[in-house]
Amino acid sequence: MKAIYTLVSFLALCTLITAQKAPDFTITDYNGKVHKLYEDYLDQDKVVMIKIMFVACPPCNTAAPAVQDLYEEFGEGTEDVEFFDLSNKSWDTNSAVEGYSDKHNLTFPGAGANGGSLSAVDPYVSGMFGTFRGTPTFVVIDSDGDVNFNVSLTNLKAAIEDALNDDGGCTNAFNGVVSGVEAGEEVDVNLVSDVVGSQIYDLNPDGNREYAYECEFSFPPQALEYYIEVTKDGDDIVGVSTKDIVFVVRHLLGLNPFTDSKMKIAADFSANNVISARDVSEMRKLILGVTAENNNHNSWRFWSTATDFSHDTSGILIPDLIERVPLMDVVDSMTTANFHGVKLGDVSGDINDFFHGPNEPRSSQTLYFKDRYIQPGQTIEVPIFSKEDLAISGLQTSLLIDGSQKSLVSDLNLDLFTKEQSGIINALAYTPYEVQTSAEYPLLTVRFTSDRAGMISEMLSLSTEGTSSKILFNDNNEVPVTLEAILDDPKTTELFPNPTNGAFTILSPEMIESYRIYDVNGRQISSKEGIHSHQVSLDLTDHDPSVYWIQILTSEGASIHQLIKR
Repeated sequence: MKAIYTLVSFLALCTLITAQKAPDFTITDYNGKVHKLYEDYLDQDKVVMIKIMFVACPPCNTAAPAVQDLYEEFGEGTEDVEFFDLSNKSWDTNSAVEGYSDKHNLTFPGAGANGGSLSAVDPYVSGMFGTFRGTPTFVVIDSDGDVNFNVSLTNLKAAIEDALNDDGGCTNAFNGVVSGVEAGEEVDVNLVSDVVGSQIYDLNPDGNREYAYECEFSFPPQALEYYIEVTKDGDDIVGVSTKDIVFVVRHLLGLNPFTDSKMKIAADFSANNVISARDVSEMRKLILGVTAENNNHNSWRFWSTATDFSHDTSGILIPDLIERVPLMDVVDSMTTANFHGVKLGDVSGDINDFFHGPNEPRSSQTLYFKDRYIQPGQTIEVPIFSKEDLAISGLQTSLLIDGSQKSLVSDLNLDLFTKEQSGIINALAYTPYEVQTSAEYPLLTVRFTSDRAGMISEMLSLSTEGTSSKILFNDNNEVPVTLEAILDDPKTTELFPNPTNGAFTILSPEMIESYRIYDVNGRQISSKEGIHSHQVSLDLTDHDPSVYWIQILTSEGASIHQLIKR
């Protein structure tokens, strides 16, 4: 399912971060000296580093010499930094911590349970600043009380330097750009965390492709557990057509393998890191209107430009994508904040920037069907054809049919799929190979039963509410389709007697405008003007049996017919 994130306002962010300042504490170290976090250090513009530990902790003992070296590098408490060893175990007394310090020749203060260490470390152990992952845990607190929690030993020096340099400026600033999306198209760039209940931070409120962090808000307290992530959703169908399905099928069959990793990612419509028949099926459902959106992923997929594609091949597997980047890796310049994205399903490059097909020599392709008058309840087959020879690989259309028992077939060597809904038949047909059609040979045949009398053109048309109508030529040009009716026999106007009442019915493929009736001697005996219909009733019940002549004026001209009343 698609991820839905709720972003908070800037004011709410500030309130949240303000509430996460380091709580004050007072401890008494194993030398009997009292230390107050704010009064003795933070209020004096000093930085404090706390190592949460316990005496028997093996990794704490292993790290102790490196921590001492770092303490000496920062002046051993005589300058702007102070270190503390604080035990989180109730059985560690000040005396035990002193023995631990003597063992490793530590010169910075430490305290056990009877020196107040448990209450001092409780905010960090209890999860106030993020998940406590055990000992040793390093906490760096700057002079403003801002906490950098769970810093690694490797990054401890950099974290202390950042805290020392935090004079109201922005020492953790970074910027990035999202490529693959056209200028003006909005994307979402957020800081996210997998920790339940964690806040989401919006890095580009304007949706711009270029984004930057310039101290708009304080860093999340659990910065090490946050990632930069880019998302974009909506308009799943845009850029996706039968052409893309044909491209994917050709790749799967090895006829035209993708040579660009980004094309493979776009073809992986279900975003499960392998191109398969499932992707073809899901794209087909979307085009036909069976599904309203891509239910497997957002409409776009993004990855860090640090992703390595050097070993990618033209196979069906998608390379391992770095789809989100650890925040602190960007801050520490260990990786880039740049991302690239593709519109899923758009393999042919209507939206994506990685492929540009040939110029399209045609603006559209017109298909035709023969128009005629049909009676209520009449079941007919309507071939749809071209007046020219075509070489095609795919066709998709949406037909609005006013009738019942509707169906659609194709005699071409194409795989045909249809979906009927509310009088509309969405259809797509395709093949990875070349199909040659002759002029006037049906591409599709529509079958339906008319529920009323009228012309076929009044009951069959392209719909603008369903699948867009396009045809894919073998040169990979995909153009819109228009549908026109042509008269089956433009000279045929027919008269049908009604044996029950002596009346006649005139049917014409052209619009009947008026008629005049003459007797055998050429005298006009009746007429009617302003009809404007393909069907008109002619009542001769009051006339004697005889030979009559009727002149019919249609939109295409006049014709004269003999009529015999017996």
